[in-house]
Parts: sequence; structure tokens; C-alpha cells
Amino acid sequence: MSSKSTLNSQISRHEELARLLPLIKGITIIEYDGMDIDGSKGLYEYMLENGLSVDVIDRIIVCGKKTETLQKNIEMLREMFPFVEPEITHKEWDRTDFKALNICDVLVFHMATVVRTSEYDNYRDDGLKLHEIIKQTRQAYFACYLYHYTSYWDYDHDTNSSCLRCKLRLKDFGNNNDDDMPDPTAFCAERQDYIKMCQETLIPKDLFFQCMDEVDHGCEECNQCNNYGKMKRCPFAQRIIAACYRQGIYVPQDEKIAHEWEAMASRQGYKPAHIQLADDMFEGYGCKQSTTAALEIYKEYARSNDEYCINRIIALAEVSEGKDRISAIPYITQLAKEGNEDMILKLSDAFQNEDYGLPKDIVQQEEWIRQGAENGNPRFVKAMAEMYEANENWADSYKWYKKLEEVAPELLPENKLDEIELKMLTNGANDEEIAQKGMDYLYGYHGVERDTHLAFRCLNYTEKRVPLAKGLLGRMYYYGVGVKQSIKTGLRLLTDATKADDMLSMEKFIYVLHADKVEDESWTSDIINTIDREILKDNPYACYLKGKCCRDGRLYEKSDMEAFAMMQKAAEMGYPPAQYRLALMYFDGIGTQEDAYRYHQWIETSANNGHYEAEGVYGAILFNDWRNRSRAFKFLKSAFDQGYEDSEAAWCMAQCYMRGIGTSKDEGIAYPMYIKAAEEGRADAQVKLCEDYFSGNQFLSKDYTECARWGEAAIAQGKNGVRFETAYSSANIGKKDRAYELYMQLADEGNAAAMNNLGCLEDDESKAFEWFMKAAEKDDSVAQKNVARYYRYGIATDKDEQKALDYYIKSANQGYMDSILELASLYRNGYCTEKNIEESIKWYEKAVEKGNKDAMLDLASLYIDELDDSEKGIQMYKQAAEKGVERAILKLGEIYEDGIGVEVNTHKAIFWYRKAAANGNEEAKESLKRLKANWIVDGKIEDDIEEGNNDQDEESNDDLMF
Repeated sequence: MSSKSTLNSQISRHEELARLLPLIKGITIIEYDGMDIDGSKGLYEYMLENGLSVDVIDRIIVCGKKTETLQKNIEMLREMFPFVEPEITHKEWDRTDFKALNICDVLVFHMATVVRTSEYDNYRDDGLKLHEIIKQTRQAYFACYLYHYTSYWDYDHDTNSSCLRCKLRLKDFGNNNDDDMPDPTAFCAERQDYIKMCQETLIPKDLFFQCMDEVDHGCEECNQCNNYGKMKRCPFAQRIIAACYRQGIYVPQDEKIAHEWEAMASRQGYKPAHIQLADDMFEGYGCKQSTTAALEIYKEYARSNDEYCINRIIALAEVSEGKDRISAIPYITQLAKEGNEDMILKLSDAFQNEDYGLPKDIVQQEEWIRQGAENGNPRFVKAMAEMYEANENWADSYKWYKKLEEVAPELLPENKLDEIELKMLTNGANDEEIAQKGMDYLYGYHGVERDTHLAFRCLNYTEKRVPLAKGLLGRMYYYGVGVKQSIKTGLRLLTDATKADDMLSMEKFIYVLHADKVEDESWTSDIINTIDREILKDNPYACYLKGKCCRDGRLYEKSDMEAFAMMQKAAEMGYPPAQYRLALMYFDGIGTQEDAYRYHQWIETSANNGHYEAEGVYGAILFNDWRNRSRAFKFLKSAFDQGYEDSEAAWCMAQCYMRGIGTSKDEGIAYPMYIKAAEEGRADAQVKLCEDYFSGNQFLSKDYTECARWGEAAIAQGKNGVRFETAYSSANIGKKDRAYELYMQLADEGNAAAMNNLGCLEDDESKAFEWFMKAAEKDDSVAQKNVARYYRYGIATDKDEQKALDYYIKSANQGYMDSILELASLYRNGYCTEKNIEESIKWYEKAVEKGNKDAMLDLASLYIDELDDSEKGIQMYKQAAEKGVERAILKLGEIYEDGIGVEVNTHKAIFWYRKAAANGNEEAKESLKRLKANWIVDGKIEDDIEEGNNDQDEESNDDLMF
């Protein structure tokens, strides 16, 4: 058949199909007879003429015996649709195995040419069955659709010719409210009273499939089709009739008749009908209500894990009492274990409220909902908050309500956070305890998460009654922590707290605010008396303050032993800063003997109690112990969040982020930490920055200035491993003398790369050649290539093409890409050796294997220009095009336009020019204009294309030296 006069023109005349075809994303073509592909040609020409991309053809199935004609047709299909490989079945079409196709595309073209009239019925039956398979797979795959087309070639007896059949198939028969769908009454009338036809159910099997196709219902494999000839009734059709009476579609609504049709289908063992029958009995729909009978049916299918029936059993139990209600627990538990959120929450409520016969059990309740809450599920977060609230655990309840505010603020009851905060502050706690809690929130002490808002609430609540709260609140205002800064308010509160004998406020006055008054005995005597009085009361803050003063010789006479005794007393009473200071005294042997064990013990204790300096030190200790390295990040993160600065800890923190130790890998955070550690003098960090600035990566751009800076800093600390990178960078930023000095050090140690680079730095070609030879003798591939170049052109030595070739080969055998490409070119052009195309191809192929895109272009041109093998040349250009090589894409367009080794093919030329133009190639745009074709951008045909920025970085000279 003529594709131009059949498929092409028929699609154009079929208005609805022509409108929808550009919108379809996936098309499958089935060629029943691969000896004739005119239908595919017609589709291809139609798409080209109408500006449609052939990319949407994502599957081609070709059937037919293996012949030369079939092979040629397959090649034509590959050329027309280059982005899909045809699936070939070398046998005639099997009419029994439709499901093997696994079709789930939106549009299927059946390209079947029927020659003999006797075959018409068989192919028609094939089409109907295939529609059924397609329909079922699509119904499971596409959740929402309005129309689908299936089109196939059919034979018309009246005109004795083939024609295109296109069917519009309705979605979800009897249950569609879309305004664009055809009028249901018109649909019914067109099909000569479909309801009546189904009621009779004495229709031939093929007609039954036909009616199923028209309503777009897939057969649900009710296993009645095998008995159809005997029973003459189909339960699926009976359910359709029941649905019509149930909803009043095409017939008057009638509950009783609907129920009777469901009963007919149910009696044939059809599960969906049986369950619907149970629903009818449960609701009393069209029959006498009987929850007992409904429950028996639900239990029957619940035994086979039918989730709907299990939910119905639970719904029945919820309106029951006693044993009937308790009986729901196994079903609730079963669904909860399968991850059903509603059932998990139902179990949680049951353990909280002693429902369904379960005891109150907060442990089991928490086990069911904690995982979901920690994963951020808003429903479980709210459940955790409510559980702790119900059990008067105000701190944890507040924590989870706070998280709920982050993940789903719309679920947070109004003013709930304030309500829980006040309960937390006042429930059973005295003012001193609340003030102490405020301190824990402010500094993150004793395992409490740092929260300045809660700290303010606690301290502000007790400020008028507890001096500690007044002093801490003064600090918050003085430094602007968690509140708007007000130095005046802060000073007033600190002064009042000091007058009320608050030791921490006194520390602030002694060391910061009135440090100039410590020599004034009239001022200090009262302070000393107050501190000593509070020590007698076992006030840990007073002990800490005296210990600090004795260590520093402020207020008290300097005494390391007294400082140690006071600090130890405060530490043993649980004050984290004192624990940290005591650890340092053990480390330095101040007031006691050096004791590494007790140092480590008190650092760990202070860190676990939230002191940020101790956290930084302890985090670094853990990181440097490979057995505990994963625990380090938590302490380091907390310390740095509170302003901790230390090069060792910064280095450890950077390593955690770089390697994903104890946290998610994040190089973007790691590098600022490396810089921080390097600036504070950490040599390892300086080495890391030198190496990474030298090579560059997505987080740190190549920067020779920074590389040289950090390399010099590391070398100054004895890290000589970065001398090469530092020398190379110095040479690139104009510090040639320093580069020469470092390269000489390395060369004296036998470093071949340094020898090669010394040759590059030399202005004297003879000395350069000597360095290149020294490096080449040590098998440096770059140096071998440089020696080859000197011999080839006779630079500082006698010209010797054989030696040049030998050194190129040595270098190439080590994998040096420049030498591989140079060898391929030498053999191709007969330089330094006789022309040898086979050797040239060998070296080009090695370069291609290593991913070199230039080699692909050179090899492609070699096949075409040297061997006159257009097929291999075009294949190589296509490989390069797939890797995004723009020159290859443009070259393919030129090949097809000019007929270089192939027949002129304007369609293919336009295809490749369009791909190049879409990437901004100006030559391709001009070629398309010359061919009077438009180009495509983002799936649209445009008259012009926005010019992209094609600026490229200048070519680097790194290969010469590295």
C-alpha cells in the first residue's frame, strides 16, 4: 500500500487523532509483516511534515521470517527512528500470545496488511483481543486519563482495500463526570440498548469482548470465561448491570434490582460481587440489614489478607461493645505491622485510653509511633506530643509540639506551645529548679538541648525571686542572646543579682565589668565575704568563682592548691565549667600532679554535661580514636554552634563532613572548616587545601595562588609532600625562582616529574633537553613525549625521526593521551615512519577506549577519507554525537546534506542540524536557513533561537608540565 495515500492522509483526515498525536509521549509500532513497512513510512512522513519529533516512538516490534527484504526494512526503520532499536521476532505473528508484548503505551499502531479476504476475521479477532490486553495493562499503569486511541489497519470488503481504524474508548464505564466525555445516553443509544444486551447475557463470546472493549473495562479474570459456553452468564457483566441500577445510569435507580444482580454474580463465586453483597447487607441496601452475615463474609476474605475486608471488620467493631470490640485487635495489629498509619495511630490511642481491651502502656504506645515521628511524619509527631502531654511529661511534649510547628504548623493547636511551656515551668518545680533549668537551656548543660527561647521563659518567670535567674537574664540582655540586646537592662540586672549574692554575676563583675576595682579593698572585702559565706552553704558557683580567682590571683592570694581544691569541689557538685577547668588542671599539673586518666575522665563528664569548650576538646579526642570516631561529630557540632574556635577541632569537624563520619557527607561545609583550621595553623588542613586548590573540584575551584599560599604554609611546618604542587603553582603565578628551587629539591631526590618541569622552566633548550632525558630515563611519560618532540624537530639535538617514534611509543604505552593521539596522526600521515593506516586505527581506538572525544572525530574522518568506509565513519560520528560532541553532530548534518559516502537525505540532515542548533551552534542555524527549515527548542518549532553563551575557557597548557 502507498503510505502517502493511506496512513499519512488518513491521519490528517482524522481530526481528533491528528489533534492528540502531538501530545502523546510514547508510541509503539507493531509490524505484523516485516516484508511491508509502508505504514511505518507513512507515519514517519506525517510526523516530519507536521513538525513532530520521532523521539516519541519508543518501541517497534517487527514480525516475519528472516529474509533479505526483512533485514533491509529493519535498517530503514532504524534510519527513520534512530533512537529505538526494533524488536525482531523471526516468525509469523502468534495470535495466542498477546501478553508477551507487555504493551502499556498510550498509542499503538497496528501495521497489518491483509491480502486475502479469508484472513479478515482472524485479524479482526486479533485486534479485539490485543485491545483487551493493552487496555488491562494501561488501566493499571495510567491512573488518570480521559481518552485513548487504538488504531490498526483493517480490510474493507466493500471497497476491497485496507484502511485505518481508530477507536475512541471511554474511561470507567458508568462512572465519569468529565464534561468533555460523550453524552452517556447517546452512547447507550448508539449501541442498541447495551443494558438489555448484557441482561440477556446470551451473546457470543466475541461480542462480549467487543462490548467490554467499548466500555473500556478490562476482564478481571473472574475465571468464568472457560465455563461461558455452559452457563451463558458472565459475573462481570452482571456487576456492570448492578452498577447501572445502583447509580441510575441508563436505567431508573433501583436498590433492590441492583442487589439482585450482585447476588447473581456472587453465586458464581465472583469475589468483588461477594464483598459488595456484604456491604449491601451491612447497610441494608436493597435487602434486609444483617451485620452478622456481612461480618462472616468479611472474615472469610480477611483470612486471605484482603485489606478492605479487614477495615470493614474494624469498622464494625468500633460500633460494638465487649467481645465484639476486642475481636478487632488482631486485625488492627496486622494492618499496623504492614505500615498502615491509621491503624498504628489507632493502636497508640488504644494503649493510651485502655481501649479494645488493651491495658494502658506508654512503652508500647511509644514503640508504635516513635519511628514515624523521628522520620518527620506530622501525624506521628503530633501523636508523640499528645502522648507526652497526656502523661504530664511537659518537656518532651514541648519538644514534639515544637517539631510539629516545623513540619506541619497547620496541625498545631492555637497557643499550644505557650500552654505546654507554662506547664513545664510550673508543674511541681520550685523557683530554684526552674531557674536552674533556664541555665541548662541557655548553655545546653546536663543533656538539655540548647534553647534560648525556653531559657528566657524560665529565667523571666523566676527573675524576681531567684538571683541566679536575674543574673543569667542580665547576661542575655547584655550580649543580646535570645533577646534584643540592651546593655543598660543587662547591667541593671547583673548589678541587682550581684547585690543579691549571685556568684555568676559576681564573676562577670570581677572579670569584665569592674576588673579595675579588684585592687580596691573597700570594694573587694564585701565580695570576698559573700563568696566565702556561700561556699559554707555548698554553693557550687561560689566554689568555682573562688577557684578561678585563686588560680588567677584576683581578690584572693594566688594559690594553685586552693584553686584546685575549690574547682574539684564545684566539679563534684556537677557544675560543667568547673569540671572542664578541673580537667585542664589535671592536664597541666596545676595544684596537683599531671594525670591523663583523670583529665580524660573530667573532660568527658563536662562534655556530656554540655560545656561547649569541653565538647570541642572531647570531640577531637574521640575523632582521633578510630574506635570512637563516629561519636565525635555530635560533640564537635555542638561546640562550634556555640562559637568554639580551635584548629584541631576544626580539622576533625572538616574531616567528618568530608568523609561522612557521624553525619551526612557535605564537602560544601567541610571546606570552610578546613580553611578555618588552616588559618589557625593546622598543617594537615594546609596540605589538604594545597592539594585541592591544585586539582580543583566542584566545591573548590582550581586556584594556583591559593595552592601556593597554603603549600608554603605547610612546607614551613615540615610538610614537604606538597612541594611539587607548590612549585607548579608558583610557576603559574610568576614565581619562577621559587618553583625552580622546589623542583631542584625534588629532582635531587629523584622525582622524574620535577625533572621534566625543570626542563619546561629552562630558557636554554640544551639544558631543557638534558632534564627531559633524565626524566624520560625514569619512565616519565610526559618527559618521553617531550624528548620525542625534540628528536622529531631537531631541537638542541640531531634530528632523529626513529628515536622520536620510539619515545612516542614509550610514552603512549604508559597511557599518555597526547602521545597516543600523536602516534595515531604519525601513522596516518606517514610522519617519522611509513604510512600505516592499521597502526593509526589501533592507536585511535585506544584513545577512544579511554573516552577521548577528539579521537572519535579523527577516527571517523579516517574511515571516510582514507578507507572510503562511510558506514564505520558515520557510526563513529554517531558515537561521538551521543557523548555530546558538537562537531560530530554538525558533521552528521553535513554528511547527509552533501551525500558524503551516502545518498543525500535532507530529512536526516535537518534532524542533525536541529540538534546542533538547539545547542546554540551558529553553523547549524545557517545550514537550516539554507535548507529553509526551522529548528526546535524545548519541543517547539521556532523561527529563531536564543543565542547561548558559547564562550570557552582558554586552552590550558597544563599538559606540557604535568
